[in-house]
Amino acid sequence: METPPCRADVNAAIADVLFVDPNELTSSTDLADLGLESIRLHSLIEHFRSAGADVTFAELAEDLHLAHWYRVLTDESS
Repeated sequence: METPPCRADVNAAIADVLFVDPNELTSSTDLADLGLESIRLHSLIEHFRSAGADVTFAELAEDLHLAHWYRVLTDESS
């Protein structure tokens, strides 16, 4: 089993897909405000799965705030 991603890994993947600076992403960031839609969400899920995360579309789509994503994807608390 691979190591879960850290916040920096999550931020880097999101920044790559949404064309934003990863340093501007915080726990309170709402990814919908940055233009995240279902196609990009699927792309991110595939990225996280290929990195070893066991995550579903529903788990991430239920709350598009990064604090929620950090809880789902990492071993770190929000």
